Amino acid sequence: MASSTQQLFAALHALYHHEDAGVKGQAGKWLEQWQQSVEAWSISDAVLHDPNSGVEAQYFCSQTLRTKVGSCAGVKEFWN
Repeated sequence: MASSTQQLFAALHALYHHEDAGVKGQAGKWLEQWQQSVEAWSISDAVLHDPNSGVEAQYFCSQTLRTKVGSCAGVKEFWN
């Protein structure tokens, strides 16, 4: 999981801080795909429980979990 978490942090850093728009676009696409993966559940949870993870990572992971939970059948009404 450490490798996947490091990839997540690298992609977030590229998305928020890289000067090249092409790199930001690639990072955004990778992050969208990552959000749909099964491992996003456990990694997002771990990031949110890690006091050393940055605000950007915590925000992204909280949004990831909210999106994943909201996409579960019958749950969408709860968020609206």
